[in-house]
Amino acid sequence: MSDLNYVYVPTERQKYFHSRSDDYIICAGSRGSGKSHSALIEVLGLAYGAHLPDSKPWKALVLRRTIPQLTELIARAKDLYPKIIKDIKFDGSKNTFKYSNGGFIKFASCERDVEVEQYRGHEYNMILVDELSMFDNDYVWNWLKSCNRNSSGYPNRMIGTSNPCMWVKKMCKVDDYGNDTFQKTVYHDEFTNTDIVKTLRFIQMNIDSNPHLSADYRAALDQDVINRDQFLYGKWSAPKIPGMVYEAEIDKLMEEHRLCKVPYEPSLPVYTFWDLGYGDHMIVLFVQYVGKEIHIINKIEDNNKKLDEYAGRVLKMGRDLGYDYAMHLVPHDAKAHELQTGLTRQQALEKALSRVEVLPRLGVEDGINKTREIFPRLWVDKDLDVIDQLREYRRKFDNLTQTYGDPIHQDLADAVRYISYYTPTQSKAPVRPRTRFTGSF
Repeated sequence: MSDLNYVYVPTERQKYFHSRSDDYIICAGSRGSGKSHSALIEVLGLAYGAHLPDSKPWKALVLRRTIPQLTELIARAKDLYPKIIKDIKFDGSKNTFKYSNGGFIKFASCERDVEVEQYRGHEYNMILVDELSMFDNDYVWNWLKSCNRNSSGYPNRMIGTSNPCMWVKKMCKVDDYGNDTFQKTVYHDEFTNTDIVKTLRFIQMNIDSNPHLSADYRAALDQDVINRDQFLYGKWSAPKIPGMVYEAEIDKLMEEHRLCKVPYEPSLPVYTFWDLGYGDHMIVLFVQYVGKEIHIINKIEDNNKKLDEYAGRVLKMGRDLGYDYAMHLVPHDAKAHELQTGLTRQQALEKALSRVEVLPRLGVEDGINKTREIFPRLWVDKDLDVIDQLREYRRKFDNLTQTYGDPIHQDLADAVRYISYYTPTQSKAPVRPRTRFTGSF
């Protein structure tokens, strides 16, 4: 019933991947390494006999960022799967491969983070998120963990593939060379009063480990000057992002060592800038104005929490860290009324925080230009995941016109953009000497 050996000849790295049974596995590195191909094989569940007629139904989800990317992946699976499992059937109306025993592999997309809500209540014993680098952050990956469960006795596992990107590097604790990593986390389940161990394994898969690739393919990747380090060599130090919005500005910031330890200045007030996420990420940036400089000194980033919880955290940080808040700045849509309470989000925040001000509405492109104007004044604390996320803020690429278009939405980029919308009435302290930051890079 399964003809895998006649269809798939795995490389040594692919064999290693298939031999692992960790809860979470990320296969990542350069293009052409065979990571997506091996992940498509793994999601069939052959190691568990999921395709056999008397097996319990296998339930798997394969996710890509956009529909065009999903279409390409489905085409590969339609060519591959029937050669391995003779009686597997594809239902085009549901983008689902079905086994004769009732099992299935569902292919789907999630272009915006909030769209992952469509899988609420779903159960999948295996989830594959292909090309994690196309996602702006770990929100979708972490959210899907709640769907990774089953009652059929199969292990619950999640697999991700990726090219080098900053949030995957941080999550998997990958060094600049992309070497394998392994993490073990223990969770205490209060309901059963037991400890649950979860493992996350990062597996480096680069083009050099794939002997099946032609010299022409390698040469094509070598000619891509912008992405060569990332796509050909699988380097993780600071991968270039095609369509990156603030590339020149970030390069200049790094060159001038403005990503460093930025201390809180007790003589100056703190301003907070909020990106009010609806069902996805919430960002709060803590900012001080030191002369002409703009210092990002702290950050709150979370999701699926109530607005009053964030307000409480802001107040607690103020008490614990001694922050003297001058103003809390929120975007224009904070004036919209919510059906459940009848209050605007501005009014809801004003119940806990004083001096809440709504920023003016500005188009995204105008906001980007204003952000570019303030970028030379930005100093960012190195312990905050701000610059790494801004590296991922990029424009959509139109394959038809071969041009870059509108930026892909990112909450962190929105919050930074809001800083450019506001000018404080005064800044009490003079510009400090640069030597204040020496030795903290």
